[in-house]
Amino acid sequence: MTDAEAARPPRGDLELVDALRAGDESAFMRLVERLQPQMLRIARMYVSTTAVAEEVVQEAWVGVLKGLDGFEGRSSLRTWILRILVNTAKTRGQREARSVPFSSLWSPDAHTEPAVDPGRFLPEGQESGRSLDGHAGGLGVGPGGPPAVAGDPGPGRRGYRYPAAQPA
Repeated sequence: MTDAEAARPPRGDLELVDALRAGDESAFMRLVERLQPQMLRIARMYVSTTAVAEEVVQEAWVGVLKGLDGFEGRSSLRTWILRILVNTAKTRGQREARSVPFSSLWSPDAHTEPAVDPGRFLPEGQESGRSLDGHAGGLGVGPGGPPAVAGDPGPGRRGYRYPAAQPA
C-alpha cells in the first residue's frame, strides 16, 4: 500500500458522503448513531457542562451538513467530522471562559456588604453614624443646628465658599 492509498479515506466513506450529498436521511442517522457518543465525550473535554457539550455536538452536525460539499476526501469522514467538532468545542469553551453567568453574580442567601466602606465618605475624624460633636445622625447636626444657613447655595453653586481645607 502506498502513502497516497493510506491517506485516502475508506471506500465506504466515499459512498456514505455521496449518500449524504444526495440527502439520504437513513445514511445520516447511521452516521449520527455511530459517532454521537464519541463526539459527546470529546466535546465534554472542552466545555463545562454536558448540556453545553450536547449543544456543541449539534452545532458540529450542522457544520458537517453545511460543509459536506467541501469534503475533499483527504482524510477519513470520521476525522473530518471530529475536526469540525473540536473546532466548534474550542470556540465555545473559549467563549464560556470569557463570560460569567448572571446567576453567579448575586445570591439571595449571601451576606451582602457595601462595595466601599461607607466611612470613606465621612469627614476626617468622624465615625459612621456619629457627628463630629458626638451626636447620633452622622450628618454633623448637633445642638447648634445644621451647619448651613437657609439660603446657602451649597457646594458647586455660584456664591458658595469652600472651607479652607477644600480646594475650590
